[in-house]
Amino acid sequence: PSSLILQHYLRSFFLKNLWRFPRRESNRLREKSWKNTPFCLRLDVKTLNLILNHSSLKSCTLILLLCAAIYFPTLRIDFLNDDIANIQISLNNTQQSILGAFSLEALRGWYYRPLVDLCFVFDHAFWGWNATGYRLTNLLLHLSNTILVFFLCQKLLFPSNLCFLASLFFGV
Repeated sequence: PSSLILQHYLRSFFLKNLWRFPRRESNRLREKSWKNTPFCLRLDVKTLNLILNHSSLKSCTLILLLCAAIYFPTLRIDFLNDDIANIQISLNNTQQSILGAFSLEALRGWYYRPLVDLCFVFDHAFWGWNATGYRLTNLLLHLSNTILVFFLCQKLLFPSNLCFLASLFFGV
């Protein structure tokens, strides 16, 4: 119940106050069919068809190309400042097992970032000490998060041009 109240508040705040745009018939039908469904479970065939239409695929492709073109030159940069030290600390924390990233010994390091430690361990397993591999992994994660921002904006029923600009702003 509290999530439905929060969802209703957010939707009414964004749709009525900030973004005044004409609502299409498909949006009204979608809202009626989703009224009793939690927000995180609202992925059905109709939603996929609305999100993955031709203009959405064009927008996603353009966003991916622009962001990749901007960040592609960073793949040639070697490790900077404390990168090697952080990777070595992550490898030491997870020497016994992967769960070592979540242990109390990991708290004694410079930072307690267990997911970053796990990413460093997997990057080291795949790429060794090649900085390009680490940067490529980060670029792919950033591009996927940029596309997720685009789909989140569409899920919140924003106009497609606003979704494009928001995800491009996030990506760049």
